[in-house]
Amino acid sequence: MDAAVIYKWDATVPGREAAGMQLMQDTNDFCDKAIADGAITSYEWFLSAGLGWHLLVVRGELESLQTLMATPEMQMLNMRSALVNEGLEWGFFGRGD
Repeated sequence: MDAAVIYKWDATVPGREAAGMQLMQDTNDFCDKAIADGAITSYEWFLSAGLGWHLLVVRGELESLQTLMATPEMQMLNMRSALVNEGLEWGFFGRGD
């Protein structure tokens, strides 16, 4: 099943902007490797200047995404995200055809 993991957050915790930029680079590196390995098909950032919230959409097959989310590397990125970003939420979403 074609699916996505969608992350939503409100803002970077004040004073943690540098950590947020490093986290974004580390996430890009992780996702680029996941594409090369065939674990995901794509990822996109949607950053808002006015709405007050932001999105990261990671696409792939549901089973591959579930496996990826269970890796220690992804769990570490998720823990770092929770420390850097306010209002962080994420979940699996399927696409019905």
